[in-house]
Order: sequence, then structure tokens, then C-alpha cells
Amino acid sequence: MFANPDRILALVLGALFAVIAVLMVFHWHWRFPDWQDLPSARLNLFLNGGPVTVSLEAGTDADANETTQIPIFQELYERELFNKFAPSRKLVLDELSLMPGLAHTRSFDAWEGLPAMSRHMVPQGVAVSDKWIFVSAYDGAYQTNSVIYMIDKATGKLAKTLVLEGQPHVGGLAYDDTVDRLWIATRKGKAAQLASVSLEQLEAYKAEDNKLLEYDTQISIAGPKRASFVEYFEGSLYVGYFDVAGPGILCRYRLTWGGELLDEVANSPTETWEIPTRAQGVALTKDYVFVSQSYGVESSRLYVYERQNTRTPHADPFVRAAHAVAGDVAELVGVRAKAADKSADILLNFAKKQTDSIDTTPTAKAPRTQTGSAGAGSAGATKPSVRSLNAKFVNSATESIKSIASKARKASKKAAQYHSNYIACLRLPPMMEDISVKDGLLYAVYESGAAIYREKYGVGVDRVVAYPLEVILEQAGVTNDE
Repeated sequence: MFANPDRILALVLGALFAVIAVLMVFHWHWRFPDWQDLPSARLNLFLNGGPVTVSLEAGTDADANETTQIPIFQELYERELFNKFAPSRKLVLDELSLMPGLAHTRSFDAWEGLPAMSRHMVPQGVAVSDKWIFVSAYDGAYQTNSVIYMIDKATGKLAKTLVLEGQPHVGGLAYDDTVDRLWIATRKGKAAQLASVSLEQLEAYKAEDNKLLEYDTQISIAGPKRASFVEYFEGSLYVGYFDVAGPGILCRYRLTWGGELLDEVANSPTETWEIPTRAQGVALTKDYVFVSQSYGVESSRLYVYERQNTRTPHADPFVRAAHAVAGDVAELVGVRAKAADKSADILLNFAKKQTDSIDTTPTAKAPRTQTGSAGAGSAGATKPSVRSLNAKFVNSATESIKSIASKARKASKKAAQYHSNYIACLRLPPMMEDISVKDGLLYAVYESGAAIYREKYGVGVDRVVAYPLEVILEQAGVTNDE
């Protein structure tokens, strides 16, 4: 006797809803590749409407108050994300400043020039002074102007939102504490540019005036294709270029005693180095150089370089003509070099067999007047013999392959040298952007809290993360002697 199909369907649906209810109650979630809690996050988004539902709209008395500073991710999931990476396991979430503006940011409509609210800001740059943490962001929906958040370093609370001119990517910030000046990585058309503004002007800025932040200086720079990020250290600006496919560029520009960047220096960098591919930021101390690297949803990398063997405080801490995956490249190139050698040997053996075959093949023509070495041909011949043509081809091909093998070995050696040049490469949560060092802490910002990413991947970092340098160096296997 067959069961009622309607009853079976009802039982199946009932069981399915029961399982979903249990999963939600106990916060169970699937393990998505590497770090994403995507299925549970989307289910939570569907049931609860998500952390933010307000879309971009022109500023009004009701919504133009101020930028919000609220948690975006459930603490359970963010804590679990931090636990996946050794340097962030001991961090206390409540001690980290919440990233402002991820839910709403007060900016200007880029097309109409009126105050407007955005929920699409993407954090990028970070710089730190004695009193403030500065974080830059651009609108991922390209509706409003880029901004800089000023966060009180002591309390972690947002003090004000500074609205910039236009929609630059603002991938990096740098603070010169000798003259209290903030430097901003911007652009002029497609050219790299730096802008600066004094702390006095930053602190005097009032959002209620509905004005853009006015720069003290704007100067185009030669060297990098774009100013992807910038850092200040010991009287110099370090401007980096992010390259998605190959090594990036880091240029140093020496400032005057008054903290100014002269045109002649801007047009000719003091020093230039190649840095890892997909570099997002650089930070420097007396003894170490740190380079952040990320792209997409893979784990971020923090490269740690030692500076103690350099000739001058600003000597090159990197090895040229290399990239971040140099270890893999070295191995691959080594394999190709061996293959090239083997191919050359095969060609030579083949040529020898052909030559022997030519030597022993009967011919109706006049006998050879002279026998020479391979490729010599007939002594008085005016037309190249088959033997000489064959030998010439083989020798040419062999030399070409040998040359390729030699170049491959040199590239392998350079890659291996670069690969061993950094003292550590640490894994950190995905989508790490700019970094900066201040008072024994390495500050890092993440773009994973932006709407365009959190709605896609479900979990990320919604705070300005301050990693103790002693923890970073401990993970790197060195002792901080500073």
C-alpha cells in the first residue's frame, strides 16, 4: 500500500524548516572556502534584512546628521575570522575602533554638489598621529565624493568626516608628525599626485559648513604610474604603486626641513625600488619594513623585511626584478631550465644520428673530397651540403635553448634571492589595505566591511585593527629590540 504523496511532501517540508530553525538558533554555519561564512550570512540577511537597508539619497534634515559608526558583522563570526590568523587571535574586538561610515557616510553628491548620504564607502588608507587616526574611503557606487574619517585615538570615536574634492581612490594616507601635516595619495587625471593639509586646518573643518576640504598643496609626482599608497618616515615620503600582475614600485621623495615636497624632487624620486605584486601599503620603522599585500578574497599577506644590513637609513630593503610569488617562480623556472638542457641534448643526439645517416648513405654522385667535423661540409663546395645545413640548424637551436636555460637560471637565482630576502610572510584576514606604524602598533584597515563586499562574502573586518608590533615580530621569528 503506497503512502499519500501529499503527506510525504508535508513531512519533508516540515523537516526542512525544522533543520533551518535549529541552524539559526545555534548559529551553525557552513564552512565556505578559507574564510567566508557566506551561506549563513545570506540566510541571516534574508531573514533579518541585513545590518543596513538605507540607500543613497540626497541630504535632508532627517538623514544628513552625521556619519554612523556601528558594528556591521556579528561579533561571533568576526571573532572566528580573527581566530583563523595567528597575529589576530589575541586581539580584543571591543578595544579596536569601529570603522566609521560602513553603514552611512555623510558626503556630497558628486554630480549635484549637495550634501548626500552614502552606504557604499570602501576604506582604503590609514595614518596615525598622537591624537588622531585618519582613515580614507571612496564611494564604491561612485555616487558621492571621497572622504577622510577623523577618529579620536583615545576613545576610538568618530570626531568628524572630511569631504574631499572629487572621487579619488585615496589608497593611502601619511602623517608627518614633525610639521603636523597629512599627506593624501590622489591623482590628477591619470597621473600620480600628492595632496597635503595641515592638522590645524583638519581640526578646524566643520561638516555643517557644507564645504569641501581645501588642500594646502597639490603636486604631481614622477615615478609611479599612480599614487596607490603613501607613507611618511624620517623626513621622506614613500609612494607605492599597486600592480596586479607584476612587481609594484616604491619611490622615496625627500622632504625639506619644513616638510615641503619640492618640484625638482617630485620630478625625480630620491630612490626607487620594486616591491611585491599587489602591494596595498607600506610601513617603516628603524629596523623593519612591512608591506601589506591582498587581492580578492584570499588571505592577506604581511611581508616583514629587515633593514639592519642596509648601508644608509634609506638604503634599498628590497631586491629588484622579483615578485611576491618568487618561490614558486624559482621552482618553475628551474624545472624549465632542466627541460631546456634535456631538449638540447635530444637535439644533439638527433643531429648526430642524422649526420651518421648522411655519412653512410650511398650516393651516385661524386664522392666527398674531404671529411671534416660536424658542420664542415665539402672543402671546396659552393653549395651547402645537407650535412652542413643540418648541423647549422642544430647548433643554432642548441645555442638558443642553452641561452634560454641560462637566462632562466639567472631569473631563478634572482627570484630565490628575493624570496629569501624577507624574514617572514604572515597570513592575515582578507582584504587588508593600507598600513601604518605608530607607538609600537601596526594599524591596518580592511575593505571587507564595505557594502559591495559584505553583501557578497558575508563576513569580514569592520574595525581599524591595531596589531602590536611585538606580536608581529614574534610571529616573524624575531625579537623587537626597539
